[in-house]
Amino acid sequence: MEKKKKAKEEEKSNWFDFIFPKSDVLFKHVLSIFITYYVLTWLFEILQYFSSGWSQFVMSLTILWVVSSFVVYHLRQIDLNTIKKNFENKKWKNNHR
Repeated sequence: MEKKKKAKEEEKSNWFDFIFPKSDVLFKHVLSIFITYYVLTWLFEILQYFSSGWSQFVMSLTILWVVSSFVVYHLRQIDLNTIKKNFENKKWKNNHR
């Protein structure tokens, strides 16, 4: 029963696991940060075309807040010990072939 629940939870993983199934955790978080940044700057350019004055200032602060909170969220998700362990394992495997 518990194995089925774990299997279902693994299936419900994020879309990065679907696109990049064997990629590193750090790569996934950095990629999501860059995608969010470029989407929001593109959105800001479109909205800037239609607005002026204080509304531009408020939009830029809002976009800055969203991007920074998203970056902080992803930086908190990165487990540096796991990344270090994975790096050491890869390094060890490469040295002992």
